[in-house]
Amino acid sequence: MAIVGYGLIEGEDNNFKLLASGSIQTEKSLDDSKRLLDIYKDLSTIVEKYKPDCASVEQLFFFKNQKRLNETKNIYRSTQVLRYSLWYTNIIKDLFST
Repeated sequence: MAIVGYGLIEGEDNNFKLLASGSIQTEKSLDDSKRLLDIYKDLSTIVEKYKPDCASVEQLFFFKNQKRLNETKNIYRSTQVLRYSLWYTNIIKDLFST
């Protein structure tokens, strides 16, 4: 949950241009609720600035072992916050999996 990457592209036909890319980073010392709120606020700022007309959120599928269960839960929570933020701003979105 510490780093969420993003990229914004513009495209028409087969011509694509990178508009911006970067990452939303949260402090590891903060509790999970505050970190999720920070992700939401930062993504909302990006959406407000660039006003995209569509978005995709990567849907992760992994679960290696019980020891990594908390990490898996945190990534799922972060993904849900991203999706909520995009739905809240009425941006069309698609899910894709790796």
